[in-house]
Amino acid sequence: MQTLGYEICLTARKIYQHLNALFEPLDITPEQWILIKALIHHEGISQKELALKVRKDQNTTKAIVDKLVDKGYIHRVSNPMDRRAFILTPTLKAKEVAPKLKSLDEQMLQTLQNNISKEEINSFLATLFKLKDNITL
Repeated sequence: MQTLGYEICLTARKIYQHLNALFEPLDITPEQWILIKALIHHEGISQKELALKVRKDQNTTKAIVDKLVDKGYIHRVSNPMDRRAFILTPTLKAKEVAPKLKSLDEQMLQTLQNNISKEEINSFLATLFKLKDNITL
């Protein structure tokens, strides 16, 4: 017998794998897309602020930022007010690939919502929020 937690994890994993396959030709992971998208909307923020915006821990965010810097999607410069911090901005390369990634992301959402009414989606989201609230300390 499958449990609710197992089914949620299995579904999340399948969604991730499908999105990862869509992004693979562009050499971007779903996690990297989340950071690129956030930086396009919030240019010039610190790595710490970025971690808060995308709700990831700072070490994970740093590792993803490092990869995106290496791939040429993010500029990282020292903050003149705090030498320990960095200011992050998306590169032209990131801004050029963003519409393609957004389109693939939207395609994935359409696939997920196929044959599901708005009411069912809203009810499902309400249930997910309640589940999350039940385990939030």
